[in-house]
Amino acid sequence: MEMHRYGEAISPLRAVINIEAVHKSARLQLDRAQIEMGRDDDAIEHLKEAMRLDPQREIVKKSLCQAHSNLSNSYGRMKNQKKSENHPELWAGAFINENLLCRIGTL
Repeated sequence: MEMHRYGEAISPLRAVINIEAVHKSARLQLDRAQIEMGRDDDAIEHLKEAMRLDPQREIVKKSLCQAHSNLSNSYGRMKNQKKSENHPELWAGAFINENLLCRIGTL
């Protein structure tokens, strides 16, 4: 799917989730669109809820790990560009820690 198609999918998927918060398929599709558009922080919020709703679903775990990995990689690039500006290490630690859990398979 092209990037603009992902953008077009986000509003209708959010509408479905607003109507039916436990709609697993819409939540996963929204997460996928957000990840593909580079909105990993938004995707993580919804993936955590999807994990709460269905903790055994492997696709949710894999998507959550992918989003954390993407954020960790982004943080690494930002850290190299801007050392210590506003102390970004304080907010990034949670993403890096959850990314580590994904790598060792405990998330």
